[in-house]
Amino acid sequence: MTQREVDILVSLGLICWLRLATASALDLSHLQMNLAGNGSIMLASSSNPDAYNITVNLTESPSLSTCPSLSNADSLTQTELIARLTDSCRYDRLEPPTTLSDSGDSDPVDVYARFYIYVLKNLDSSDLQFMVQGLLQFRYVDPRLAFTTYAPSRKQPVMGQAILRQSLWVPHIFLANEQSSTVLGTNEKDMLTTIYPDGTVLISTRIQATLYCWMNFQKFPFDEQKCTTILESWMYNTSVLQLHWEVTNPVSFDSQLQLTEYNLIGSLYNESIVVSDEISMSHGALEGNYSTLSFTVLLTREVGYYVIDYFLPSIMIVTISWVTFWLQADQTPARTTLGCTTLLSFITLSLSQENNLSKPRRVRLRQHHLAAQQQPGAEETHHQIHCQVDICPKSEAQPPGLQSQPKHHQHGQGLWCEQHRHHH
Repeated sequence: MTQREVDILVSLGLICWLRLATASALDLSHLQMNLAGNGSIMLASSSNPDAYNITVNLTESPSLSTCPSLSNADSLTQTELIARLTDSCRYDRLEPPTTLSDSGDSDPVDVYARFYIYVLKNLDSSDLQFMVQGLLQFRYVDPRLAFTTYAPSRKQPVMGQAILRQSLWVPHIFLANEQSSTVLGTNEKDMLTTIYPDGTVLISTRIQATLYCWMNFQKFPFDEQKCTTILESWMYNTSVLQLHWEVTNPVSFDSQLQLTEYNLIGSLYNESIVVSDEISMSHGALEGNYSTLSFTVLLTREVGYYVIDYFLPSIMIVTISWVTFWLQADQTPARTTLGCTTLLSFITLSLSQENNLSKPRRVRLRQHHLAAQQQPGAEETHHQIHCQVDICPKSEAQPPGLQSQPKHHQHGQGLWCEQHRHHH
C-alpha cells in the first residue's frame, strides 16, 4: 500500500468521525476544554479539501508538576522530609497502607501491639471494675513513608508528637470493655510517633483506663479473679487490618507494681475474631469480621485482712456464746443478755463487711455467714427455754439433796439439768 493510499484512508476515517461528532452534537470546543487539564487539541484545514490536520499537545498533570521533589533528601530537615513524604500528591492519610502478595492481591495491614502496665488498682468488687495505667504501643509498616531510598545516609528515625500523628494514617483501636479512659500528659498528651527509615511506624501512648471486670464471689474471700482487657479494630475488618501481639513481651508489668487486696499470679493473652452483623451490631453500621486482642490478669485475694477482721472475731463471738451452757439454769438475765449481745455482734460484723461485696453476691454470702454464726446462739436459747420450762421446773426438777442446800452450793444444778434433759 502506498503512502497516498494511507493518507486517503486516514482522511476518510477522520471525515466519518467528524460526521458522527456532528450527529451527536459533539462540540470541538467542549472537547478541547475537557483536554485542557492534560493538553489541547486543534483542528486545521489542509491543502486537501477532504483532509484535516490534528494537533494534540499533551502537558504534565498539575498535581505531578507541583509535587515537591525528594531528590537530595539527605539535606532536608525532618520537618521538610515528612512534609514531602506526606504531601497529598504522594500520600492519602485516609487510606491504609497496602502491600501486594505474590498473587497480586492486596494484603491486610498487620498491626502489632504491646502493653506495659505501670499501675493496676481499684479492683472494687462492689463496682465490678478496675483501673489500669500503662504504655500502649502499636507497630505497623507503611511503605509510603520509607525514606531509605531518598535519604540513604539518614539512619535515625523521625520522631514527633501530635503534629506528626495528624499527618499520618493510624489504625483506630478501641477498648471494648472500657468504662472511661484518657491519654495522660501535662502540657501535651503523651502520644509519641516514630517513623523508621524502612517505613515502620511505632505509635506509643500513655493511657489510663477504667475497665469492667465480671468477678465471681462464690468462694469469697478465698476467690480467684480474672480481669480482661480487650482491644478491637473499630473501622477496618480483617480484610484490611489484623491485630497481633508482639512475639516478645507482649504484656509486661512494672517491677514496682503492688496491689493492696490481691496478689498478681500471672497473665494470659489471646488473639481472636469478633463477628459484627445486623444482630450483634458491635461495630455500629459496619459488618464483617474484626480482629481482637485480649489479655487477662490472674489475681488471688489476700485473705489476711479477712482472717483478722472477720474470721477471728466470729470465732471469738461463737466461743463466748458457749459460756451460757455453763451458767446455772435459773440465771435467766445473764443468759438473755449474752444471747442478745452475741446476735447483735454478728449483725454488726456482717454489716461492716457488706461493702466489700457486690449486691447480688452480698445477700447470698450474708445469709450463709449469719446462719452459721447464729446457730450457737439459737441452740443456747433453745436449751435455756427447754431446761427452765419443760424439764426443770423448780418444784420437781431439782434432786432432793439440792433443795435444802444454799444457792452457792447448787452449782451442779445446771449440769444435772443438762443430764436430766438428755435422759428424757
